[in-house]
Amino acid sequence: MAWLLSNPYTHALAGPAAVLDGLGLAPGMRVLDAGCGPGRLTLPAAERVGSEGEVIALDVQASMLERVLDAAAARGLTNVRTLRGSIAAVDLGPTAVLRQGRLRVIVTSRKEAAVDPAFFALHGVDWGGVRLLANKAKNHFRAAFAGRCAAILECDTPGPAALDLAGLPFRHVPAEWRQG
Repeated sequence: MAWLLSNPYTHALAGPAAVLDGLGLAPGMRVLDAGCGPGRLTLPAAERVGSEGEVIALDVQASMLERVLDAAAARGLTNVRTLRGSIAAVDLGPTAVLRQGRLRVIVTSRKEAAVDPAFFALHGVDWGGVRLLANKAKNHFRAAFAGRCAAILECDTPGPAALDLAGLPFRHVPAEWRQG
């Protein structure tokens, strides 16, 4: 695949400049390059959004993120941030970030659990400055967040995702399954 990306013909038709021209990037914008690889689009995008903007390079491979940071440093770019992880093809619908002082609330129009740190990065929430994160999710968030949090506090809520399912009013449980 590398031969295709470095091919001059491919570069002219779908190289970084051609791709970025179609995005309408402007100074000050925030960009997420999901699956950034070695930074083929990350670095030119960072140059276009300038020092007032930011490019978040997301990849599952730590080696790719290291290459991005090395290349950004070589170009003198200080507006590139890396994030290791993946982003699933999730349609959140229209979203908004509500801001009041230091509080940030991300509101989505579709019901979807925020189980990937990239969700927060996409919405401009910087993990370095977060002291408290409230995430309405079941258990799937633990893989992504357990290593980033000093503690996880669980809050019980009514409904099928309750911590203690024994408290639910089961009406159609076979008699042989019931505790006596």
